[in-house]
Amino acid sequence: MSDKKEYRDREKVRRHHTMSTLMIAVILAFLAGVLVDYFILIEHHDAIVEKVKKTWRVTKTTVTGDVPQFINLVLEKNGEEFTLTKDDSLSMSYRDVIVVKSVETDSLINRGITVDVTGAGDKNDLGIIIEGLNAVESYIEDESQEFAIVVIYEEKPIASIPINIRITPQDWLRRARKTDDVKLQIAYLEKALSGASSDTNVRRMLARLYMKTNRLKDAATEHEKIIKDDPDDMNSLVTLSDIYMKTGQYKKAIPVYRSIIRLNEKDDGAYANAGYAYEKLGNRDRAAANYRISLKLNPGNKDVQYRLAEIYEKQGKTKSAIQEYEQVLKDKPNDIAVMEFLAHAYLDARQYDKAISMYKRMLKKKPKSAALYANIGLAYSGKGMTSEEITSYRKALELNPKDSVIHFNLAVVLEKAKKYSDAIKEYEAVLSLKPNDADALTHLSNLYMRKGNYSKIIDINKKILEKSPKSAQAAVNLGYAYEQTEQYGQAVSYYEKALKNGVKNTDIRYTLAVLYEKLGKKDKAMAEYSAYARVKPTVDILTVLADYYMNEKQYDNAIDAYKRLVRLDSTNSDYYAGLGNAYSQKGEGDKAIENYSQSLRYDNENAVVYMLLAEEYERKENYQEARRAYETAYQLNPESRKAERKIPEMKIKMLQQKHTEG
Repeated sequence: MSDKKEYRDREKVRRHHTMSTLMIAVILAFLAGVLVDYFILIEHHDAIVEKVKKTWRVTKTTVTGDVPQFINLVLEKNGEEFTLTKDDSLSMSYRDVIVVKSVETDSLINRGITVDVTGAGDKNDLGIIIEGLNAVESYIEDESQEFAIVVIYEEKPIASIPINIRITPQDWLRRARKTDDVKLQIAYLEKALSGASSDTNVRRMLARLYMKTNRLKDAATEHEKIIKDDPDDMNSLVTLSDIYMKTGQYKKAIPVYRSIIRLNEKDDGAYANAGYAYEKLGNRDRAAANYRISLKLNPGNKDVQYRLAEIYEKQGKTKSAIQEYEQVLKDKPNDIAVMEFLAHAYLDARQYDKAISMYKRMLKKKPKSAALYANIGLAYSGKGMTSEEITSYRKALELNPKDSVIHFNLAVVLEKAKKYSDAIKEYEAVLSLKPNDADALTHLSNLYMRKGNYSKIIDINKKILEKSPKSAQAAVNLGYAYEQTEQYGQAVSYYEKALKNGVKNTDIRYTLAVLYEKLGKKDKAMAEYSAYARVKPTVDILTVLADYYMNEKQYDNAIDAYKRLVRLDSTNSDYYAGLGNAYSQKGEGDKAIENYSQSLRYDNENAVVYMLLAEEYERKENYQEARRAYETAYQLNPESRKAERKIPEMKIKMLQQKHTEG
């Protein structure tokens, strides 16, 4: 133990002696320098002063042990040497390699000086090779940290030169390749593109990842940019067309397929897909044209042939559709879907025997299919085979008793076969499944009308009106049912509703007029008779209207009615007489005389008309013609006291008139 202590003491004395010797040497050097400089002080005052100051700082730092001041450092970057002061900075990218070679301070002894390249190096990086790649990776991991070359004296920083980390697209690309996290890969590639927007390879990588994560819109955007720069990029064209089709952007897909076809005219798939896009857009002609070209290039593609057959069917080109379906079926003889479409096509083409045969062929594969039996029923209907049609529908209902359509079809054929009771049951079955089925309600109403079951008619047609308030026929049916049950007020209400709903049957107005008369609503009755007469001007209706208008002193309307009667029968003297009377009541004597005279041409033995004519002449003071008319009237009817009295009266008035004129 004493030996160790003695060793430490000797070592302490030795170091103290060495330091003392060094300090003496420094002081002597300093004094010598001062003496030399003193002699040239006059000639180089400023430089000498600065040198003295510097020498003093160096001496002071060295002798006293004060913290030295940083002057500069020498750094090698990519093989090139630089000198950096505290006012400088350093730029680094992943390609750069640096080495801090030396540090200069204001101390003669650089003992205790270390260098720390923060963010990239170790504890003491003086003379150590620092790779920019490590700094870049560190920066990407934590962008908030600071990067600098820090000069340290005995754990105290005395200078810091900032390092600016420059991130390039390659850095992000490298990071993307290193990770398996797809979200991080996308984030890195997006950053890479933000610094290198024209890098097509990066775009492809990013688009591929977007597709992988189902970000189809973003993937489409990248491929659109690639194609903008390179319109012939087949990979992007194909991928972009797939995206457009998946997302239902058929209008955008078509020009992309046109570009693919431009690059490869033999690409049958591009034609087929373009056809499908046109089909989805409703352009069946263009769809069919593309399908045909696709099939010409690849005749064995039955899926395309199937789609072409569907197009033909929708276009009403049934014959062409059948040809295509038959061709598909040859290659797919057990394809039930093709059989079904072909059977429907036969049905549409009214090739009922072929339809029945195909449906029966399908039944062997699907013996429990109610739909197939129902379709066979439709085919039998086309052939007029009522019994077989009914049997087929009944088999269908055994398999699916809750199919309202089959019940309805069966009801219709039973109704045609005049099996009304059975038809009623089927329509009621429809309504039990679909209570508001308008067609079933209408048919059922007609059948109950035939049976005269007015309470049922009322119930059914009220339901129809609840669902379809504008139904004119339902209102008519209700009016009729209430009329037959002598509920005239209700009948009128529904007939009025029928007219409001636009019923086309003008006889409703006649019926309504009759009902108004029964209810004592004379004016409304005549209004309906008038409306009816405008469409169907019968003698009976016009006669009723003329009498009504005369009684109500509506002479213009009466004149119109009589004129219409005259048009119906221009030789009927009564119509002219009535017309003359209407003019007379209106005070138009000349027209009255004209029509009375016309009446007498067709019946010159009508004493009443002669009397009316005589009175009209008398009012006009044509006493001579009045006397003649009275005389004729008296001759035709000797019992007419008025005519007998008027004859001598006219003679007197003639004498008085002559005397007055004389």
